[in-house]
Amino acid sequence: MRKSFFLAIGLTLEILILAAPVHAGNPRNLSVVLKDFAWADGKYRIKFGIVNKNTYARNPTIAFKIIDDSRPLACKRITLNVPAGSDGSALQEITVDGLSAKGEAKVEAMVFDGRNRDRAGPWLSDCPR
Repeated sequence: MRKSFFLAIGLTLEILILAAPVHAGNPRNLSVVLKDFAWADGKYRIKFGIVNKNTYARNPTIAFKIIDDSRPLACKRITLNVPAGSDGSALQEITVDGLSAKGEAKVEAMVFDGRNRDRAGPWLSDCPR
């Protein structure tokens, strides 16, 4: 009985210790708010804001993928400094060179932070070079 009690306490502590770094690097506290998206003169213009619910500044990598009928037209990856408590009202603007969409183009944005920063490459792997 005593052995199982200590085993349960040890497992609980191990779970708490392992869960802490995962939560600390959790990109769910960072999100992209798209404000405007337009194409003109061979370039896509994207205006966006970043929401940071953390109590500390972050330097996430944000990847943008412009899609037409599930086919990527253009992509861009940037790294920004996002102050603690940002509400997304401070707008950023980027331009991405790309072909005009045949139909309705849309933009997808993904935040990669901390340990998952290396996943931006595979997410953008189907983009044109």
